[in-house]
Amino acid sequence: MRNRFAPAKLLLALGALGSVLGGGACANSDYTLVNPPVVLSMTAALAAIGEGENATFQVQAPVAFPMRRGTAEEKKGLGPMAPYPRTPFLKAGDVRINARYTITNIDDQEHIVELLMDPWNEFVRYEPGPPMATEQETVVNLSGVDRFVKIPPKGRVVGNVTPDDFVELARDLGTVQALAKLPPPSVGNENDPAAGPALYNRTFNSQNRQGENDPLLKNFVPAVSAGITGFDLGMRTREKANVSIEIVYEITEVTSDPRVIRQGETEQAMGRPGTAITPPALPAN
Repeated sequence: MRNRFAPAKLLLALGALGSVLGGGACANSDYTLVNPPVVLSMTAALAAIGEGENATFQVQAPVAFPMRRGTAEEKKGLGPMAPYPRTPFLKAGDVRINARYTITNIDDQEHIVELLMDPWNEFVRYEPGPPMATEQETVVNLSGVDRFVKIPPKGRVVGNVTPDDFVELARDLGTVQALAKLPPPSVGNENDPAAGPALYNRTFNSQNRQGENDPLLKNFVPAVSAGITGFDLGMRTREKANVSIEIVYEITEVTSDPRVIRQGETEQAMGRPGTAITPPALPAN
């Protein structure tokens, strides 16, 4: 199942336009790329997804980091490593990523905006999927970063997604790659702790850091996490709103073997993965 997203106004300033702090075009540790802002806007003209109390308004756009693809020669020595198809070319420890965001409300009333970031690595991207209705409630799967932010009238709120947050995102995405290999639970067994999206949402729950300490997840946490190569940026509200988000991200390379495409280089970026992982639906009664 795939999410439905309404059109968004988007300004992307990526890749070679970034300003560089420290280092040159040669391999160098502590090379830092600071990207110009990525801006995503929602207007009150946006059509709702769903009806009545279940109506939501959502916009989304991809944000690809300028991470280079490994060459055939470089990948030749990368052996198998579960849960990935092979050892990752980009590991979470190769870079430090920090993202600063500003959410702005131009309306005369307060809005609660749900900030959404769904991570990618070089193998897959995460898609939470659309809300799922049960007899008791509507279940909305968590995004990798899923924060409710109260924005005052004509105001703005500034926040940060830290390097530790991105390391956690990398670990969580690897964990759900392992979960995706599980066989589906038996039909009608909703009490199975692995049924439907339960373990996926448990993985991305912001209160559940360091999944290796979780008795239900510890066997699925990868020993080495594939690094984050980008994310799908989104905003969701429960009412019509005129709001926007601006994100500036910094990537610091901490390995002497370059993984970030330098300004002026023409190497091919990893880009948005074609394969998506989406939590399974709840089993039918």
